[in-house]
Amino acid sequence: MLSSAPVSITALFVAVVVAMLIGGLAGAARAARRVGPAARRGVRLAAVGLVGWLALMVAMAARGFFADFQSLPP
Repeated sequence: MLSSAPVSITALFVAVVVAMLIGGLAGAARAARRVGPAARRGVRLAAVGLVGWLALMVAMAARGFFADFQSLPP
């Protein structure tokens, strides 16, 4: 089932998610540079984890997993 939302709204939502991801990781990377190499490694691991999580959510949404509002939780 495809969403009835306009493409512009969907694009805006995706842009906000990507902007928040980039902003959060950029802030964490800036703070990690002040702490040292171990913190930078943690930021890289967090980036991989967040991007992986978002990729999983995109794949599930593309298959319609979140479109079923009859079962709980959707």
